[in-house]
Amino acid sequence: MNRTLQDRLIKDLRLEGVCGMDDGNAFLPRFMERYNRQFAITPARSDDLHRPLNLAPDRLRDVLCKREQRYVGAQLTFSYERQRIMLEETEVTRGLVGRYVETYALADGRLDVRWKGHSLPYRVFDKDQRVTHAAITENKRLGELLTYIKERQEQTPKSKYTDTVLWAQAIHGASDDIDGLIWTSRQCDPDQCLILFEDRVAADELEIRDSLSVASNASLLLELRDYGQRAGITIVS
Repeated sequence: MNRTLQDRLIKDLRLEGVCGMDDGNAFLPRFMERYNRQFAITPARSDDLHRPLNLAPDRLRDVLCKREQRYVGAQLTFSYERQRIMLEETEVTRGLVGRYVETYALADGRLDVRWKGHSLPYRVFDKDQRVTHAAITENKRLGELLTYIKERQEQTPKSKYTDTVLWAQAIHGASDDIDGLIWTSRQCDPDQCLILFEDRVAADELEIRDSLSVASNASLLLELRDYGQRAGITIVS
């Protein structure tokens, strides 16, 4: 405050042995009296120059917020703070593909998405959220969102292999009819990887057509263990 407060309050709290909110509130009046006695300056004019607020509460809320622009993709989606925002499909939002909308991060924690001043309805999907079958039925564009998840999984670098589990969980939760997924390796295109969900496909439903023993091939076993470690899977022999 006016280059005088700095960290004095924190140091005084420590010196007074204050370690709780009640003790801190009891200490503040003494600190303020001592602080004002040392640093207070008599104003050149005693007039109260404050002016009444002539803004509507909603207008003040819009002023005191973080405001940014976001590009709307083909699925009516955009990224915001590590989350995926999907606009509800309306006559207005259908024409926003390829355009920029404005985001208002309000002081109370809410996020408002607007186009030319009009608020737009939306949904939020973060990386840990499971997409339900009911949500897909309610909005057909969620199918395209799952396509986006699949594309992100395919493009995940080796250093982020463990994060692909989150995408697989989202797809698993999207529908009871999904038994697994296949994606193309980014590093070994066009090689593909197949994952089956153990609660959807029983072991006795699978037929072994061919097998390869790695017990006698030490280099291959080490390579498989390395791949497993990157994916968070422990392979034992």
